[in-house]
Amino acid sequence: MPSLRAIACAALLTVGCGGRPTKIEGPPPPVGAAVPLPPAAGSDSGVGSGFKPGPGGFPVPSDADAGKPVGADDTGYNIARPKDAVYAQLRPELEKLGFKIESYIPQPKSHQLIMYKDNYKFTANVTEIDAASSTLLITVGPMDK
Repeated sequence: MPSLRAIACAALLTVGCGGRPTKIEGPPPPVGAAVPLPPAAGSDSGVGSGFKPGPGGFPVPSDADAGKPVGADDTGYNIARPKDAVYAQLRPELEKLGFKIESYIPQPKSHQLIMYKDNYKFTANVTEIDAASSTLLITVGPMDK
């Protein structure tokens, strides 16, 4: 049986090809050897109004759900807004917080950002669930540069 991480990755590939993803649901999978994250972000994390601190201090829109682990180093959030609105809010906040964006890959059903901050690599996928909702999948790992 494939892991939830494999399923999530397959869903992202499907989305890029025009498929229809589903919401992240169910209990979190058992977590193996997790990648150590930067210190947990608190109220002094620097995230602006309209955001809450996520994994490694990544800004998560405040209207996102509580999030669920998807594999060892991924966290998924459901947001009741279209993907384009979520991306438009997220991008300037990332730049303001000092995330160095290496690449942006737009797809018909998703936006993918690969970026670096504080010796960590972050990948964020904002994926359309339907016209009115999206999923934000954040991956945090050690910098590979």
